[in-house]
Amino acid sequence: PTDPFHVTVFKVGSTIFVLCAVFHIASLSIYNRSDNVPYREHLLVKHTIEESKKDNKITILPSFSLTEKSEHDAFAIAKQHSSQVKTTDTPKYIQQFLEEAEKLQRQFADRYGGELSARALLERSLAVLKSDHSHTSSNAMAFRIDVARQNSGVFSMAFGGSSAVAGYGNFHHQSFPFVVAQLLEALEILGLTLQVRNGAVEHTGVFPYTWCRNHYMGENLDVSSMDFGNISPRHLEAVIRNVAAQADAPILVFRDSIQPSERKSLLQSYVDAGVLVDPVIVDLKAAFAPYANLKEELLPPGLQGWNEFSAPPGAPGKVRQNMTLKQHELYGWLLSMHILAGAQSVVQAMLNRSNLVSPPLTSSTLPRPILLDERKMSRTTPLLYGSPIDDSLKEWSMSSFQCATAFDPIVSGALNDTIVGGTYGDEVDLLHPKGAMYLSQGWVMDLEADERREKQLMKQWDNLGFQDYSKAYYGIPASGPLSVFLPIGGDLDVPKSAQESFKRLVVCESNAKGDSCNLERDVSIVVGGVNATSVQWLVNDAVTYHGKRLCVLVDIPEDSKLTSKGEAKQVVVDRMQAKLKKQTRLLSGEGETTLGLAIEIEVTSSRVTWHKGACSIAHIIWEPR
Repeated sequence: PTDPFHVTVFKVGSTIFVLCAVFHIASLSIYNRSDNVPYREHLLVKHTIEESKKDNKITILPSFSLTEKSEHDAFAIAKQHSSQVKTTDTPKYIQQFLEEAEKLQRQFADRYGGELSARALLERSLAVLKSDHSHTSSNAMAFRIDVARQNSGVFSMAFGGSSAVAGYGNFHHQSFPFVVAQLLEALEILGLTLQVRNGAVEHTGVFPYTWCRNHYMGENLDVSSMDFGNISPRHLEAVIRNVAAQADAPILVFRDSIQPSERKSLLQSYVDAGVLVDPVIVDLKAAFAPYANLKEELLPPGLQGWNEFSAPPGAPGKVRQNMTLKQHELYGWLLSMHILAGAQSVVQAMLNRSNLVSPPLTSSTLPRPILLDERKMSRTTPLLYGSPIDDSLKEWSMSSFQCATAFDPIVSGALNDTIVGGTYGDEVDLLHPKGAMYLSQGWVMDLEADERREKQLMKQWDNLGFQDYSKAYYGIPASGPLSVFLPIGGDLDVPKSAQESFKRLVVCESNAKGDSCNLERDVSIVVGGVNATSVQWLVNDAVTYHGKRLCVLVDIPEDSKLTSKGEAKQVVVDRMQAKLKKQTRLLSGEGETTLGLAIEIEVTSSRVTWHKGACSIAHIIWEPR
């Protein structure tokens, strides 16, 4: 018999209720997986629909899944180790390293939402560009670590660029290079000394910084980056060609989008051409994207306060183009996890008693520039892109440049070490204002006015730990000649033509804005005893700062000669004693017979005054033959 209507309604309703209850319990079990332990306490926070609509934030947590890309991350390699360690006679130092690596992985997972969430973050935020010719199992990072372990015992990293890399808006020690140094201390267990340097300088552009990079960052690097923010693909290509052309070029790291773009396509082209090997792209925007509309209290701990700087109220540098504290920390974590995976691959090879697959050898020549319009090649082209080897223009070579720079911090190549005379007030505090009275006595080492005010403000916080200064020598007509000596080594036996030893000479001013000086028009440059008649701006926006031209190319006169350092200094002394009408004789000492090129730079235009803005000399770059 058919049930009464009210009985049928009760049965159907009961069935639906039971099914809904089962579905609800199952969904809660999914969110309480061990992968998402850091989220448990956040899930207890209650938010009403009205609150969600009010601030346009949502309370639904993002879900993640992994692809085959994660099979090569630090977590996957660690799982392979776990079975190997149990079945092999593993040395204690390897066991200790693996334990420290596991701790680091747990910390990464705890900071960024559990293992699944953290691995998904790593997968979508860090990309390694591979060539079609690369062996699928080749790992340039692991190979560099292993070579360092077996040879020098030093794994060296340096990061260059401008204010974002330096850490402005935060304390200097919170910048990502120091995060990497702290996180990767476990490499010492494998017998490696980790060297990490932050060589970034605030208020600097792509060039001439890139020409002087070895002086800011050091040489013989395993990992390096040159980060000037959202630079144009043409400028990026010039950086790639300058850095990659050096012997044993480092693995390069780029802060950029991993999505298809002109810059990524450019990088891939240089990977396919064998110029770059396994370059790394770190995409911080992609890292945060799944959480962008999530309420703050639901974010993983490592992403909370994503847009907050850590410097005290009123401190400079809290601008959009700089990275916040959590962005620096995430950058450091992502890069550290990538390097850790390389170190774990080295250990895996040691446990298997096998050799790592070596990455492809880099090309000894450069391909034709991709973004250079060859119809517009100029005298600036060789400095940025190199020169063609033959008329076919298919293969190019890049020269190496030497540099003397006034900027700090540096490891070598200080401009003041090349100065043999013509300066005044070298002992005066850099932050002390210096007026026309100082400059009338000689060229004065100083800071641009805005930077001086910024540094004076930062003194109350012990400069926030920063040590970078965009210094330069400033001069007016009354300052007289600035005497410089560029050594090439060896002793002077017979007079030699400067053109035999020097191919190109570039003189660059500071980034100071609003000065009245024009290096091409207002300055006289004497090279090897002969006045240079051709002094021309390097016309390329890569060699500018906020639209201001920075460098001139100085032709080396045909009759200019090399000289000894002692003779160059004696010219300065003779000038001084003529001015003072007092006899002085310079005593020759160690190094005074070193051969080199003497240069004298003097402001000759009466249009240049201290009030309107003095001339400045911040860098001298030269290309030896």
